[in-house]
Amino acid sequence: MSIFDKAFCLSVTFSRFGIDRKVPTSAVTVDANKKRIKVTKAILESKTLEEIRTFDGKVATYLRNRTVPASTMLRDGVYLIAVEAVDDVDEALIQFGKDRSVLVSKFLTEYTALIEQSKKDLNGLFNEADYPSAAAMESKFGIDVKYLTFGVPEALADVAPEIFKREKSAAQQRIRDQVEEIVLLMRASFKQLVDHMIDRLTPGEDGKPKVFHDSMVKNFGQYLETFKSRNIADDVELSSLVTQAQAIMAGVDTKVLKSQKDVREYGAKSMTTIKASLDTLVTDKGRTISFEEE
Repeated sequence: MSIFDKAFCLSVTFSRFGIDRKVPTSAVTVDANKKRIKVTKAILESKTLEEIRTFDGKVATYLRNRTVPASTMLRDGVYLIAVEAVDDVDEALIQFGKDRSVLVSKFLTEYTALIEQSKKDLNGLFNEADYPSAAAMESKFGIDVKYLTFGVPEALADVAPEIFKREKSAAQQRIRDQVEEIVLLMRASFKQLVDHMIDRLTPGEDGKPKVFHDSMVKNFGQYLETFKSRNIADDVELSSLVTQAQAIMAGVDTKVLKSQKDVREYGAKSMTTIKASLDTLVTDKGRTISFEEE
């Protein structure tokens, strides 16, 4: 069974109004070759636009956390989503769209006043042509969601059977390669979470507890909660370690970890056992992938 029998490709594209514009070199006075100089201006200063940008980032983070990692096969904005997670993710995207529309409406009510402020701030660099009408501005924002499928068109078998055979073979190899990468990425992302938890639960050199945030426990719990649907590569070895981690973290939250020393010690010791097995799994795949923290 192909991974594409267990998952869809989900394309999510955000559109929003960009505020950076080039400043003509004629408006720049410098003691340098102007061909080497590039200057931009921000045609609007809007906290609401920043809120929309931040909101889009949170949606992207949500999608990364609930979809299957497949970095080399998919372009930015395209996610591999397990069949059993489609309904939940689609429902969330509908709500995200509604919430984003509220922010966009807020920005549109501020738009005229923002233009007037830009006239004052930009002075001679203000250009009326930089600003669409309010009606046109609304069309600059949106979330485009598409569900995609991969494969070789069956009609090609009748038109060009040799090409169909070649492309089908190539597609099958790409799928095999992708399964290996999914396994590695799922293992590496779990390893990052385990390593971080061990570090935070282990006392510092002074013997005092280290500081950790609620996000550490939430991110760990989120991985455990969504693992079953994201494990489309059927990684039995990783599944076993995740099950162990679920047992360790059952009933444990940030408050308990911060207030109970014995729970921190048990957590660090138990996670260290998981780490030993996890390190072997990652090494066995022949290469290591690391992630920068968000």
